[in-house]
Amino acid sequence: MGQDVVVALITDIAVSKALDVNLCLAIAYVETGLDPTKVRFEPNWEYLVNPARYSQVLGITVETEMQLQRFSYGPLQIMGSNARVLGYNGMLTLLSQSPLGAMYGVKFIQTLKKKFTDEKDVISSYNQGQPTKINGSYKNQNYVDKVCNRLRELRGMK
Repeated sequence: MGQDVVVALITDIAVSKALDVNLCLAIAYVETGLDPTKVRFEPNWEYLVNPARYSQVLGITVETEMQLQRFSYGPLQIMGSNARVLGYNGMLTLLSQSPLGAMYGVKFIQTLKKKFTDEKDVISSYNQGQPTKINGSYKNQNYVDKVCNRLRELRGMK
């Protein structure tokens, strides 16, 4: 799947959710370069959502579900557990299929936009769960800067 297709997909989903398309695309560019097949294991991720229930429903081991919730998937790198919170009940590995991963990534941005009014807080939270600051800078300031730089490019600003 080419980048143009992924851009169109994310654009359509963002528009349907009344979100800033450029914000969604900027996050996707930084997270994966718009590659919908990317997955990443986050070994220190501890926020898990009812692995026993999902493992039973899906016919997999609890350990497998726990590990799968610690991966991020798709062009926006939605965490498995965050997809669970947003209502995804299927096999988490399917989130690496572009339409599904893109949809849940954009849904997560929508959730953060409802929670935080500051765009940089949304960006920081997308990457680290909350906009934690130390001495006035985000704990993940490098990530926030990368997304903001891409966002300025997409918006045609210098």
